[in-house]
Amino acid sequence: MQFKVANLTETPLEISGEIDLTAMDTSKTLGLVKVDNTYVELAISKTDDFIDVDIFIRVKVILECAYSLEHFDQTYEIEDVLTFTNNEENVSDEVFFHDEPILDLDPYIYGLILTEIPIRVIKPGAKLPESGEGYRVIDYATYLEEKEQRKNQAFAVLDELEFDDED
Repeated sequence: MQFKVANLTETPLEISGEIDLTAMDTSKTLGLVKVDNTYVELAISKTDDFIDVDIFIRVKVILECAYSLEHFDQTYEIEDVLTFTNNEENVSDEVFFHDEPILDLDPYIYGLILTEIPIRVIKPGAKLPESGEGYRVIDYATYLEEKEQRKNQAFAVLDELEFDDED
């Protein structure tokens, strides 16, 4: 969704409809396979140096389960307010700098969607795989515990060395 900044006014411009985010590169987000249906409602207005965008997103994404690698659908609903400014003095964690004549909201909408996706995606009802012949499945805490207990025998002789403390 792109808007000409010069055409924005204090009266909110209200727009709603489907947008296509399927072209976004999902390869860098672990667990995200595809952004499917994206419905957006927004009200965009400009006052002084600020552009405010009240946004509601309903999106269906296709995710990959970390346990089974199965793909499954997940729907998220997101509400947020994005604020932009063309004055560098007003920029903060909450206010984005934008001094171009066209405001493209697609990357910001995609970013809001990414914030909803968990770091480790697990399909509802999925269980951690069981151990089998020639392999075993352990949790991360067990891995760390075993790693701490295991020592490399090639370096065991170094544990017996004593060093003089010279200050």
